[in-house]
Amino acid sequence: MQITLNQPDLARFVEEKVRSGEYTTPEAVVENALATLRLHERILPSGGELQRLIAEGQAEADGGELLDGEEVFRNLLARNAQRSRQP
Repeated sequence: MQITLNQPDLARFVEEKVRSGEYTTPEAVVENALATLRLHERILPSGGELQRLIAEGQAEADGGELLDGEEVFRNLLARNAQRSRQP
């Protein structure tokens, strides 16, 4: 497979990553970017789902159903741990 980056700023970014020694090849930069995208898609809800969750949260807040910040972070950490265990 051969990939051409049509945006000069992205091509420069890849070149800088290789030149800095952070990656050995442009392919390694792209592979890492795709792995990160895959992880992002597994962890974060999709656009429509995210909008639904935001609206749900706003409705709960408007109704006085608020959570303590520490409780929210505990729930987020538990949810992320559960998702990371899923295949």
